Amino acid sequence: MKVGLLLFVISISLIGCANQPQYKDTSLPFEVRARDIVARMTLDEKVSQLRHDAKAIERLDVPAYNWMNECLHGVALMEGYATVFPQSIGMAASFNTDLMYEAASIISDEARAMHHNGIRNSEEGYVCGLTFWSPNINLFRDPRWGRGQETYGEDPYLTGQMAVSFVKGLQGGHPKYLKTVSTVKHYVVHSGPEALRHEFNTISNERDFWETYMPHYIRSIKEANVESVMCAYSRLNGESCCGSDYLMNELLRDKLGFDGYIVSDCGSVSDIYDEHHLVDSFTEAAVLAIKSGVDLNCGRAMTFPYDKLGEAVRKGMLDESYIDTAAYRLMLARFKLGMFDPPEMVPYSKMSKSVIDSKQNKKVALQMARESIVLLKNENNLLPLKKSIKKIAVIGPNADAHRMLYGNYNGIPSNPVSVLEGVGEKLAKGRVLFSKGCELVAEEDFKTPIPSKYLLTPDKQRGLLASYYPNKTFSGRPLHTRVEQQLVLWDEFGPPFKNLEIDDFSVRWEGHLLFPETASYEIFAEAYPHYKIYIDDELVADEKHDGKFLQLEADKLYKIRVDFVSDSDEFSISMVHAPDNSSLQKNAMQAARNADVVILAVGTSNLLEEEGLDREEIELPEIQQRLIKKILELNKPTVLVLLSGSPIGLDDEMLKVGAIIEAWYPGQSGGTAIADVIFGDYNPAGRLPVTFYKSTAQLPPYEDYDMENRTYKFFRGEPLFEFGHGLSYTSFAYSDLKIPDSIRAGDDVIVSVKVRNTGKMSGDEVVQVYIKDLEASVRVPLHSLQGFERIHLKPGQAKTVTFNLLPENLALLNDDMKWMVEPGRFLISVGGRQPGRKENIEGDYKDIVTRELVVTGGNYIVQ
Repeated sequence: MKVGLLLFVISISLIGCANQPQYKDTSLPFEVRARDIVARMTLDEKVSQLRHDAKAIERLDVPAYNWMNECLHGVALMEGYATVFPQSIGMAASFNTDLMYEAASIISDEARAMHHNGIRNSEEGYVCGLTFWSPNINLFRDPRWGRGQETYGEDPYLTGQMAVSFVKGLQGGHPKYLKTVSTVKHYVVHSGPEALRHEFNTISNERDFWETYMPHYIRSIKEANVESVMCAYSRLNGESCCGSDYLMNELLRDKLGFDGYIVSDCGSVSDIYDEHHLVDSFTEAAVLAIKSGVDLNCGRAMTFPYDKLGEAVRKGMLDESYIDTAAYRLMLARFKLGMFDPPEMVPYSKMSKSVIDSKQNKKVALQMARESIVLLKNENNLLPLKKSIKKIAVIGPNADAHRMLYGNYNGIPSNPVSVLEGVGEKLAKGRVLFSKGCELVAEEDFKTPIPSKYLLTPDKQRGLLASYYPNKTFSGRPLHTRVEQQLVLWDEFGPPFKNLEIDDFSVRWEGHLLFPETASYEIFAEAYPHYKIYIDDELVADEKHDGKFLQLEADKLYKIRVDFVSDSDEFSISMVHAPDNSSLQKNAMQAARNADVVILAVGTSNLLEEEGLDREEIELPEIQQRLIKKILELNKPTVLVLLSGSPIGLDDEMLKVGAIIEAWYPGQSGGTAIADVIFGDYNPAGRLPVTFYKSTAQLPPYEDYDMENRTYKFFRGEPLFEFGHGLSYTSFAYSDLKIPDSIRAGDDVIVSVKVRNTGKMSGDEVVQVYIKDLEASVRVPLHSLQGFERIHLKPGQAKTVTFNLLPENLALLNDDMKWMVEPGRFLISVGGRQPGRKENIEGDYKDIVTRELVVTGGNYIVQ
């Protein structure tokens, strides 16, 4: 009887297994499961999976999923706190691939923790995604580009090395599961102008395409096995990047072996029709894109041309197999992420929420900020400053700014540190004087959001207490209350809570204002449709009346209440302020007079450069230039701290400052890192990943993509500071450069050099290898970075650093567009910087050594 019952149970189990669909069988390969689940979908269900906000298919247990997530330098677009590293251009300045990998691993740790915590709390939407549209590996070819801050600089080799480390850190090293998906963007030859990006036709010659714009994409695919690529808005030589069969099918997939999925930049499929005018309808745009290899349509303004693909199939415009292929690639990525497997099978599902913003993560963010800082000038060893200095004035529009620290596409850290706060950590209270000095720019219509550090809730937390009501009259109990760091709200994703109607809700923000500097402030909101601002219970601004200037005292609490009502299908509000610049400059001059040393924190922010916003000039805004020059008239020792996402041009008068630091947008620990460098608690060793030109006049036309006279490789003028430049508080000597006298074309080259710390302070050195082909038959770079390593040496310590140069490192691009090593003479330079004009011959120059290498034999084609 028992045996019979056992056999019955086993038979029932086997029948259950036999009836289980393949896509639910976790013993099968992901590829089999992905094909099976797509085969079970109807045409319309498959189409529903090809948009960035993919719909749920309940009968197949496929949950809704939003593919849109960002993590350039920390998890962005998420609720709650996240670790915020320096903006990408700053991380590239570290020249430290190991640290880049560690930062990316932390980012993916936090992403996984947020994702699984969201699932456990039944949260839905893009905030819980695991597919990230990072990194941005476009070349920073022109310093005016507003998104250059998102990149790893102007050099393909450096960009490729950093990208590989970042992608590997995001995607993890598990043999079966992806930790997250990394997406390299924007493919390809895309770097402004931002105002024209939806319609711009980039003209690039084939040599620049292969030599400058493609190598880092190839490296990301070949060495990091990146899972996703995003195609760009623009056209390339007349053909839409998101509608190019050559770029995506022939080149990416067939030639390079890319086997992941391709996503369009948001709205770029629509652009094929309504901006580039290459087809006659959105449907034709969708057909062109999917035939060209675009699997996922990120829409814009709720317009998704891919929604029309079902109609295109039914009309005979498209074979359904294209939709099958795209859906398969996307479902395969979700299977690789473990989204259809039990949590206990997915190793990353155990990631605890405690890893988010952890003590260890903060430590790494601080280290990355330190390593990203570049000491550009240090006349008469002004730095490091002694902590015994009686009084220091910290002045400038970026001195006490938090938002500036983050750059763009950022998360929100729990404890950001401004330059002023970082300096204040080093000195006793009362020894640090502060004035903003001026706004970033002088334009009357330039208003900045009030920083969270100037806002306090009724119970004195940072931010304002927000109460959300399901009506337009603030009636009854609020449905939701929360503390918000800044008063900024807009309708891109609808109401902030799902149980609010977009045209029938209201919000009340309450708390206090607390400004650090006595001045005249104009306070109002850029808002639609209805708002009122009360300060100390007095109405100071609403939608019918601009704000008025109020004289507010430093460190005094002012009660504030902001009422906002939405009664339409569009809404936005941002509370802003505009201090009077004349009173700020007066305060700054007084602070400088009373100080022994001045620290000037100037530069840019995402209000001057970001996605959609280029800089017209590389010089500082005129109001900041005036502030610097007025301070210099006092003849006080002055440290200029540049905080920017791009190179800054400085004239001779501003170069009279004693020391210059480039700190980029340094992330949550930026102020601490900058103060560590200024006071000598950390010895700087960052290197410029971009050329700092003297002025805008040195630049070619912005829209010209020809590389002639661009970047360190082809610029023939004299820069302000060259690519690879960076000073230290100690000194390093190079000797014993060893390379073979000659090799045959196609051989590797072993290069070794001895580096000694000849100073009195421990420090890092970035050892750089540059190659110059002295007898090339075609145009080649003036110099080309082909290796680097960041090392640490104590005083007197020496280390031999070895590089293995491959044939590809010596190769040029011949007239047939093939990479080839030609026989002839090569100059190999190894040092802590880029070789200058005087080092273009063999010799030893203490901080750089050069030798000639002779390559013999015939031409060697690099495979």
